[in-house]
Amino acid sequence: MRLFTITFVFLITACFSSTVNMKASDSTDYPVPLTECPTPEHYDNPPNKHRTRPLIKYCTITHSGISSSSFNPDEITLYEVCGTDGNCIACFPDESGFIDFIFSSSGEFEIRLHLDECILRGFISL
Repeated sequence: MRLFTITFVFLITACFSSTVNMKASDSTDYPVPLTECPTPEHYDNPPNKHRTRPLIKYCTITHSGISSSSFNPDEITLYEVCGTDGNCIACFPDESGFIDFIFSSSGEFEIRLHLDECILRGFISL
């Protein structure tokens, strides 16, 4: 019984003396599939009129920014965060504001990345 008590006290002490960091670490990343949609300026004259299926591109959102092998993230001109109903919640002209918002939020959102000739749309769960 004495060994059980000592073991129990040791385990309780170890649990209370250790801390667990619940905040997302810098290694947190969110892979996001994106659907390419024409911008309003390109509805009448889309870049590829013969495309029958939407073009899917991929990006990864991390604390350090957006990376992609499907498109150049430097060409993004506007970052939008929308609710799942499509209503815009926040809009950012730069990547840093967008990243700060993403990593300080929780829930499911639609993101829209505006490029010159298209808008990339996808969903992210935080």
